[in-house]
Amino acid sequence: MSGAMSRGWILLALGALCVPGASAREGQVRDELIERAEARAAALRLERERDLRRLYVAADAELRAQADALLRAGRDPRRSRRSPLPLATLAEARRLLAGHDPAGVDAPWRELASALDLQVVPGVFAARSEGRGEAMTVQVDCIWRPGLEREPEGGIEARLLWLSPEGEERLARREPVSVAALRAGFPMYVRPPESDAGAWRLVLELRTALATVRSLPVVVECVESLDRLAEGVADDADPVPSSTRELSQRLRAARRFGLRAWNGLPVADWTATGEVPVRWHFSARAEEHGGTVWGTSPPGGKPSRVYLLLTTGREHPTDLLAGTVGEAWLRVAESQGARVLAARVPLPGTAGFDFCRFVQGVRDDAGTSSIVLVARGDAGRVLPGLLVADACRAVEALVLAETPAARVSMPEELDLPVLRIVLGAEADRSEGLDSGARRARVERRAPAPVGQVGIPDAVAAWAARL
Repeated sequence: MSGAMSRGWILLALGALCVPGASAREGQVRDELIERAEARAAALRLERERDLRRLYVAADAELRAQADALLRAGRDPRRSRRSPLPLATLAEARRLLAGHDPAGVDAPWRELASALDLQVVPGVFAARSEGRGEAMTVQVDCIWRPGLEREPEGGIEARLLWLSPEGEERLARREPVSVAALRAGFPMYVRPPESDAGAWRLVLELRTALATVRSLPVVVECVESLDRLAEGVADDADPVPSSTRELSQRLRAARRFGLRAWNGLPVADWTATGEVPVRWHFSARAEEHGGTVWGTSPPGGKPSRVYLLLTTGREHPTDLLAGTVGEAWLRVAESQGARVLAARVPLPGTAGFDFCRFVQGVRDDAGTSSIVLVARGDAGRVLPGLLVADACRAVEALVLAETPAARVSMPEELDLPVLRIVLGAEADRSEGLDSGARRARVERRAPAPVGQVGIPDAVAAWAARL
């Protein structure tokens, strides 16, 4: 989501609280509102970037090149290179890759449909075979300001449609709506379909006399034993698995606020007992030192190496292992007999957090002597200096991708092989990638977020020759 739109949601939520003499309780509510608005913005961006990558991977070379050029041109030159692309630019690239430009539909209508987001409260519903189900509020929001101003002759009919896991469509609600209402946002009210557990989607369709357009669907999961899972574990349960706590927290956030917070980890990936399948959860001793590690299933024996993906932002570790990028990492793991793990940790160097002990715990539990760190964002910015100052014997090599540190030279005293990956470069080129050189660099024209799909193969090709 654009920074302007995120701020708009926050200001709207805080409007009623910004009064003189606000109490401590009002301050707490304000903080919660800000947290929810930021979480919604982050989840929405992750969804749209992942959807764009899916289409990008399926496209031919010519269409990919067109999308690359569009994404590079869409970056605001006044903003930092680290700033995410505007969501409107991502939507334009998605329409290009998907071919969603039907004849007779003006561009402003397509842009309006792309700008709409649905926040469903509650954001999950219980599996059932009869009955009406829990009432749900669907807040329709315009996440950026499209250019469409005029009202179409004959008006607009807004239709909410449920899309089943098998692709069947069910009409949930219909009502007349205006362009002004779409731009301002408004609620609609529905009930969930009768269904077994599965991932349903909800989409808003706009019909006029001349055209029909749809918003991007949002996932609304149908879950078995929803009430029991949402309750979490009893207070006297000891110890409480971190995965169980997280499941309970995520379900509560989805039910109370409609937050789509588990993009990389659908509720369906948990069993009915509230545990996480082995293919995701990795109970490392590293958790004692500041983070829970998630990852792929272990290979048949001792892994050849571990690729440890680090995030320090709002992303969940499983977001790094989901979608087309996650599929590429899984192929790497299978081809090399390796393990791919992901962790969201405090920023390395944070007081009270011993990064090297954390990595050592991962290595000990994984049963390997070889760990390749793949760092991005702020983690990549600070890691080189930290590893110089505090030799971390558990680390075999360091990869810096999607971080400003990938664009600068590394200190010579850093006694580790380092691969730097730069996306959105002027041309495709590489130095030392195929030879496994201790200092290698890869530059790709494909910008973020679509360029991320090539990172796993580049890392694997380099590490295999170390």
